[in-house]
Amino acid sequence: PWSLPFRHLTIASIGLAMLAGGGWVLLAGSWSALLGRVRNVKAHRRIRRLGTVVVSTWLVLSCWALIVLLGMQVNAYQSFTTDDAAAMAWMRSNVGPSDVVVNDTYADAGVWAPYKAGVQILLPRAFYDPDTHADRLLVVANVADLESNPSAAAAACGFHARYVYYGAANSKWISRVFPSVEELQSSSGLQQVFQEGKAAVFAIKLACS
Repeated sequence: PWSLPFRHLTIASIGLAMLAGGGWVLLAGSWSALLGRVRNVKAHRRIRRLGTVVVSTWLVLSCWALIVLLGMQVNAYQSFTTDDAAAMAWMRSNVGPSDVVVNDTYADAGVWAPYKAGVQILLPRAFYDPDTHADRLLVVANVADLESNPSAAAAACGFHARYVYYGAANSKWISRVFPSVEELQSSSGLQQVFQEGKAAVFAIKLACS
């Protein structure tokens, strides 16, 4: 959860869990006191059965609501598809160990390429270098016209950027920086070397010294 934008809410959940636990303790004490005041055997039995039904229903509804909520979150943040899996398999076999893949920040499955394909990417999720971050973003912002932007081209060469990855699905929590895949396909500085569904890999055509 620490990689997600709502990660700070996990701290609030600790206090909420303690309040909920205290509420259950008070509720159980009140219920026990109520049962202790009931002398009629039949009424006592009915109250116990009612308590069992209420608690069981609450547990079932809570589990159902939790599953639905988690399912919604998974769908909202899912950015890895079968098309991406095929592209990752291609990169694992064709991208060299010293080659760097330019990924669209954290907007698609490209951020998972180090784990899924065993390749280096320009903007890893758990890496931040203030000395090079601006140059990395410069490459990403000009990925479709590196050949006409000397500064971006020099930065790409300096990072050994050899490929560009365009993921099949855009995560709902961050917007893409890359232009459309059609613009990448029409770029004179890129050559498409793989496509599966909506996932595509491009080779960067720069004369790096």
